[in-house]
Amino acid sequence: MTLLRDPIRTILSTYTFWRGAPGADLATSMAKKLSFAAFVQCFELSPAVISNPFTHHFAGIIREFPDDDIDGPALLALAKHNLSTFDFIGICEEYERSARLLCRELGWQLPVTLPHENRSGSEKDVANIDGQTLRILHERNQLDFKLYSYAITLFQEREQAS
Repeated sequence: MTLLRDPIRTILSTYTFWRGAPGADLATSMAKKLSFAAFVQCFELSPAVISNPFTHHFAGIIREFPDDDIDGPALLALAKHNLSTFDFIGICEEYERSARLLCRELGWQLPVTLPHENRSGSEKDVANIDGQTLRILHERNQLDFKLYSYAITLFQEREQAS
């Protein structure tokens, strides 16, 4: 099972989390030093951080640096295929609906209060992303937006079928 989230919200949340996380890998260290805009510019070509990380992940191709031997449409097709094999796909922005569907399918009682842990607090910051940074994020995540849209379609189809 997996849950997908809007690509820009995911990147901002990851950046916010890394800013407060222990550790000294390159991405975490840079998140602590740079503004979000500078961080995006620094890693904009990295499939592990900014450039279509969902698509690379679900295609099974994780790389720190861009050097793809596979073109975008083929990469997206592979990611969609792999995503479609999951037993359950939820959508973070539809957390309650996703939890309700999962519980219904598993025959579980939906908790009265849904737990929601691991919040970075970045939700309020999405509206403050400057235009140039948004442009870079949209350009570098075209495949991820298509994959996210596909995940929403799969979720809605499954929801309607149950």
